[in-house]
Amino acid sequence: MSTFLRVPAAFLCITLAASVVGHAACTSTKGDVTAAIPPEPLSDDAYAPVYDKWFRKVSLVDQFQKRLDASAVLFTDDMRKAYAERWVRIRGDREAEIEALAGGKLAVFVSVFTPETDYLDLDNRQLWSHSLQLGAQGASPVAVKRLSAKSAFSPFFPFVNRWTSDFLVLFDASSSSLQGAGLVNAPQASFQMRSALASLEFTWK
Repeated sequence: MSTFLRVPAAFLCITLAASVVGHAACTSTKGDVTAAIPPEPLSDDAYAPVYDKWFRKVSLVDQFQKRLDASAVLFTDDMRKAYAERWVRIRGDREAEIEALAGGKLAVFVSVFTPETDYLDLDNRQLWSHSLQLGAQGASPVAVKRLSAKSAFSPFFPFVNRWTSDFLVLFDASSSSLQGAGLVNAPQASFQMRSALASLEFTWK
């Protein structure tokens, strides 16, 4: 004796397609409508290679306990360009959020998670210090901005989630310590984060 289960067509479409490609959606329209779902950042052929080049991540575990997860993206000229172009493809406008926040300054996008909740505030200078080294030149940040609109940034930075604290760390490119050390021409760049919880250095060569 055979038993048949009636499955809604929309559910069947999503289930079968997802089993084949890992991510799928069905579209139902009436009339003259165009609809599309933007690709995930790591599936965006124009964005993913540039993102992967400038993305760094570390996870620290101490005595089987999670101590800290941290991710950083250095906003070089090509990363800014890839971000702005993906923003236009998704949003259709040209006022990219990070560009508006950065105001022309050198920027590092940083996300952290730690059970030590006091250390989720990277702008607390009693707990954290930050610095950027470009070649032989170094500087301290002029601002550390908390980014609260996670839905605006997760389409570009897949490590952003409900548990992370996300920040834009800004450095003044016109300062005497960084003048002439552009992100394109610097032989090496490193971003340091230091605290009693952990000491981190993200390096790009």
